[in-house]
Amino acid sequence: MNRSIYFLLALIAVAALTAPGCGKKNAERTVTVPKMAANTDAGGAYDVLHRAGLRVAVSGTSAHRPNGSSIVSRIKPQVGSIVRRGSIVTVNVDGGFLASPTIPKGLIPAAQVPDFSAASLSAVDRWAQKHGLYWQCRRLPPFPASNRPHLFDNYVVVHQSPAPGTILHSAISLPQGGIRLTPVTVSVALTGAAAAKVPLFPDPRRGTLTLFQAYERLHDAGFRVSIPVAFSLNAEDPSASTLPLPRAGSIAARGSVATIGPRFGPIGEWFGRPRARIRVPSFAGQPATRAIDWARRQRLFWIFRAPALRAGARPRLLDNYVIAGQTQAPGEAVPTYHALGDGIYFTRFVFELEPGPAS
Repeated sequence: MNRSIYFLLALIAVAALTAPGCGKKNAERTVTVPKMAANTDAGGAYDVLHRAGLRVAVSGTSAHRPNGSSIVSRIKPQVGSIVRRGSIVTVNVDGGFLASPTIPKGLIPAAQVPDFSAASLSAVDRWAQKHGLYWQCRRLPPFPASNRPHLFDNYVVVHQSPAPGTILHSAISLPQGGIRLTPVTVSVALTGAAAAKVPLFPDPRRGTLTLFQAYERLHDAGFRVSIPVAFSLNAEDPSASTLPLPRAGSIAARGSVATIGPRFGPIGEWFGRPRARIRVPSFAGQPATRAIDWARRQRLFWIFRAPALRAGARPRLLDNYVIAGQTQAPGEAVPTYHALGDGIYFTRFVFELEPGPAS
């Protein structure tokens, strides 16, 4: 008799576990990482994963260009994996692809630029699409797990160009033919509470930070950055950074000013490539970032001398400066090295900087 009772109870338990309702509940608790997320750009991957009931983290720094998007290089857990609903999926983004811009024939759209201060990056994107215009952001920082509906909802605008009220055309016609896109350029910080945490310095995984790295880390955390003294950067030793004030780990208002300074440090990053001669462009009045990017591509020995920086808010340190002077005359074919005994002496390409507009 006892065996029959036990057998009956076992049948009831099995029936309960295999009931349709129970299987449905288990299915609702899990989700498959969609394969479509690997076959689109960063924004598309974020939307697909969010709609599937997953939270999304983005690793790697990316950019948004007026005629291109960041691409997804890796998704973890990989697509096809079965995970719990609400799990974190990390998307690694890099580089991107370029597309041909589309301008209506015979018409170049134009609109008055609004004030995007503290607006979400999604608002910039919607405005640009509505008016047939373009926008760009040279640095989109990574962020931890987010449940916001769209990728650009995770960023807020901290600086824009051109200024609010400007009448902006989507492109300008060039004398030699063709067009050049004229996008709205924004820099951003992560969306979040009014308070932000000062990043830790130095980073134990990367060693001492250069001024470039320290500036970008503070900017990505939502701070403006000051360097209270004039400083010089060169290709062989771009200068290490002092610890920030407020101190690392402190909580401060987002948008407040963090202060760093240069100090000597063995942080070599330059390996020269001897070339006979190179023709130097004119960088007068141009953003200093343009000059350093050119010098790095050419693997020249560059030196940048900059005045103190007050509350810089642009994405990269040298975005806050323009070129005030350069040692080599524009158009001059300059030897990149000279023989010196049994060795060679690399030419110094020196650039004097001054604060850029609204820096």
